[in-house]
Amino acid sequence: MTHFLRDKSNNTIIETEIWNKEEDIDGKYTEISSSVDIVNYSFFLLSTEPVNLSIIIEIKKLDELRGWLWESFYMTGKNDGKKKEEIELLVKDMYKGAAERLELNYIID
Repeated sequence: MTHFLRDKSNNTIIETEIWNKEEDIDGKYTEISSSVDIVNYSFFLLSTEPVNLSIIIEIKKLDELRGWLWESFYMTGKNDGKKKEEIELLVKDMYKGAAERLELNYIID
């Protein structure tokens, strides 16, 4: 599943994909990847006057979700792919909150 924050013109600012991955060595585990569209993000920042530091911090937190997954969420447990739905709900809540605070659209695909 992929989570998106988009501006009023439907341009993607940031997206995060979550999936279960299976490898011969590590077995099954949940992976996460975030990507910021630097052009759309830059235009979004420039459209807010004055540029608010909280926007930068908000997008940075979402961009660092992979680190959150491995360094916080799985700090006390094993990443065996069984918590994907729980991770999806947590990321959904993070994205919905950011969308509300930044006046962006939250979309799931």
